Amino acid sequence: MWVTNFTAKSVSVFKLDGTQIAGSPFATGDSPFRVAFDGTHMWVTNLNAFSVSVFQLNGTPLPGSPFATASYPEGIAFDGVHMWITNTGTDSVSLFNLDGTASPVGPYKTGNSPCAIGFDGTHVWVGNGNSGNVSVFNLDGTQVSGSPFKVGTTPVGFAFDGTHMWIPNANSNNVTVMGAG
Repeated sequence: MWVTNFTAKSVSVFKLDGTQIAGSPFATGDSPFRVAFDGTHMWVTNLNAFSVSVFQLNGTPLPGSPFATASYPEGIAFDGVHMWITNTGTDSVSLFNLDGTASPVGPYKTGNSPCAIGFDGTHVWVGNGNSGNVSVFNLDGTQVSGSPFKVGTTPVGFAFDGTHMWIPNANSNNVTVMGAG
């Protein structure tokens, strides 16, 4: 389990028995926020450092890590090929290759203050925190017809159950459930 330590500028890595792995915690950029797994490496967004740290599972950073992002990278999700990172400061989402380099495609514009991101196996969902909507992207970066979709106030996360995307709305105190795929 990887846990960000926001003020300590690090990430702690725990075994299933609750003990930390050797060397943990590991240094990140300023204000580590969210974590995602790409099947091989762990990625950590560094909110106030405008970067993303990429680690091997033993905590060793990838050469060149942390990698520069656009301003205020917050949410992160893996689509099976690229890491998608929300950039709250530029109202966009950027794609990264698995070696940490920025993809030549994108960034793609989203709604205001994209903070959360999720993947349903077909589409990438971006919660636009100050817009009260979600932008849904095809993997080529185009938005799904009708996107963005209105949900409750401040969509802050996504959970995919195999059929539906569940979206908690922080300031509405409710959850929106939408069909996916």
